[in-house]
Amino acid sequence: MRNIAKKIMCSLLIAASFGSTTAVTAVSNSSAFTDIEQSYAKDAINRLVQQGILRGVDETHFNPKGYLTRAEFTAILVRALKLPIDQSNTTSPEFSDVKGWAVPYINSARNAGIVDGVGNSRFNPDGLLTREQAAKLLISAITWSNAAIVLDEHDTPSFVDSNHISVWAKPYVAMAEELNLISGSPDGTFNPISNANREMAAVMGVNLLDSLNTYSKKPPGETAKPSAPTQFSVTEANGASITFTWIAPSDVSGIAGYDIFMGWDGIKIGSTAGTSFTLENLDPNLSNTVFYVKSKDAQGQLSDRSNEYIFIKADKTNLTLRPHYSSFTYNQVNQVSLTISGYIKRADAQQRAKLYVSIDKVTSKDITFGSVAELGAPEIVQEGSQSQPLVVAWGGPQGFELSAYVQYATRLKMSVQIPTTLHKKGFHKTQFELRTAGANPVGLASSKALMTGSLSPV
Repeated sequence: MRNIAKKIMCSLLIAASFGSTTAVTAVSNSSAFTDIEQSYAKDAINRLVQQGILRGVDETHFNPKGYLTRAEFTAILVRALKLPIDQSNTTSPEFSDVKGWAVPYINSARNAGIVDGVGNSRFNPDGLLTREQAAKLLISAITWSNAAIVLDEHDTPSFVDSNHISVWAKPYVAMAEELNLISGSPDGTFNPISNANREMAAVMGVNLLDSLNTYSKKPPGETAKPSAPTQFSVTEANGASITFTWIAPSDVSGIAGYDIFMGWDGIKIGSTAGTSFTLENLDPNLSNTVFYVKSKDAQGQLSDRSNEYIFIKADKTNLTLRPHYSSFTYNQVNQVSLTISGYIKRADAQQRAKLYVSIDKVTSKDITFGSVAELGAPEIVQEGSQSQPLVVAWGGPQGFELSAYVQYATRLKMSVQIPTTLHKKGFHKTQFELRTAGANPVGLASSKALMTGSLSPV
């Protein structure tokens, strides 16, 4: 393992432990907590309470053995780093599950690039903090304060249970171990997925403060960082590689390059000076993962992440087509909402397509369809009669691009509104279908046959 400490300073004065007593600076006045006398973290608890970084569960109890949530530890880091806290923030712009008191703390930490979510626009604020998660947050805080401290993403820890440490967490645990920020149990294990508790957080908080005093090159509270790239997307993909492109921030003068990340836990997969990146040797089994890019300045400080591109592998096309309407009013324009969603093979996604509707026992004089904003004017493919259905299509002679509606690599979702006026009373069997355009169209999705009438569907 590299000796990171020697690259930073001749000696390292940080000593912190998840599970064992660590020397910390004692404070002169003790808190009013009655349940910390036997805690190895008593001095650390008192110090952080005095500095307003840590709080008890009530006026006389700290609950040192109580478990710690992701939101609670984030708040400790924000106070320790003296990040700006906007108490007027009542919602999180990024995480749908962040509510109440935690909002300004998580927003502040997210803006500084110290914390990430767990995917699907969630932070899991009430989730219990694991030891490997704590290691990552500690390293994120230290590297935020000093860009000269660089994470070696190929480093591995020496704990005997390192094979149980998550892949994304290994470099963070390794760096924290080498910097003596963490230590394992007497048997040499780290127990990465066991939960950290409140007294452990106190010791970590105190030693984070000491490390910031020693190594920080950034004034407390400074959060200036480069702007994030936009329009992150895939421009080319095959079974062996995938190419991403993005739009550079408007303030490109401060941008030195870009780092590309993969996975819900943010594993860096490469760097580039330009606005495109190709990931070679793509794992054929890769699926349900996320990619994004961050800008970085000359000091190595990263921006917030770009929009995410979620990669889901689809071996076959499986689309659902659903029409929605509540009733038809005779001789009035009614809106039929149509939703097509599901997974689509990459080869199918590159096709052009047309949307069809067939209605039996009507002619083009009995029912009128309007233009669809996304697909253009309707085209009568087959005139209807008592013996054959009326068939109408949208998409123009060439069809529309399916790729315009593909999200997350293989997830297709499109919604259209079809203006429809029924002039003939009665019930008529109606079916919608999505087909490829061209001389030999192939069906991609179809709705169930519905009975539409002048009053309501059956």
